[in-house]
Amino acid sequence: MNKKIINKKNLALIAFTFLMATAGCAIHRESAKRAPVARAPSLYRVVQPGAQHVRIAPNLSGEYEMLPTNSVLVQVGTDYLTNFDVSIDGETIPLAEDSARQRELDAADKGYYTISLNKDISTADIANWNIQIYPPRGAREGDGFNINIRTVSVNPFHTGAERVSAPLTIPVVPGREGEMRRGERIEEEELRMP
Repeated sequence: MNKKIINKKNLALIAFTFLMATAGCAIHRESAKRAPVARAPSLYRVVQPGAQHVRIAPNLSGEYEMLPTNSVLVQVGTDYLTNFDVSIDGETIPLAEDSARQRELDAADKGYYTISLNKDISTADIANWNIQIYPPRGAREGDGFNINIRTVSVNPFHTGAERVSAPLTIPVVPGREGEMRRGERIEEEELRMP
């Protein structure tokens, strides 16, 4: 009968692997403890995605005239160590990164968002994010809605206003008939989407 016995070399390898795995967790926990308080994201721009991406400027009332639209791309700057809370008219929508989940939410007429780091314009201090918001189907052609984007600090010791920021609010409304929309076409390269 041939039995395998854990020798000192294999035991050392197992111990080393365990230490590396737990050290990684400790490093992540230490980074989270140093994470800053939540700050409202700073708006870089609002884009109506499509065959021709259009950067939308707010009207005189601060509203973005872009309905009907399937989605709204919001580019924001924040700290790196942060999470997001995105809502439409006060209802939090989930982050949906895989296409199966996105189809499921669309079928249920629920909104969702996707997110990616815009590496080309991020700096050492500020992370620039592309947050693409897909409102519920009914809202995509409706009378308008408000998108609220808040940052949530990953620091477990922050509470209240230090944990969740004030919102960045983006009011989205239908374009006015016969009026030129306040926007400009932008090229895909300028979006720097991964």
